[in-house]
Amino acid sequence: MPTINVGKHTIEAKKTLWGTEIVKYDGQVKAKGYSFPGGFYQFVVEEDSQQITYEVEFQAGFPSSHFIIRRNGVMVCGE
Repeated sequence: MPTINVGKHTIEAKKTLWGTEIVKYDGQVKAKGYSFPGGFYQFVVEEDSQQITYEVEFQAGFPSSHFIIRRNGVMVCGE
């Protein structure tokens, strides 16, 4: 599962060959779904007393999927 560090926090994004997508934030599952072409997930967490919105977009690719992570609308990772 690819792990991305965003400040003091980690985001893990994984897509299986069967289309299951899992997003973890600091080890806790925040989103889970199923999609072959790629899904979009959004979740809100509190960081330093502020509400932060993360968006994780999976995109189809070969041999593995690719994803984009945005924090409050700003891209922090594109793979």
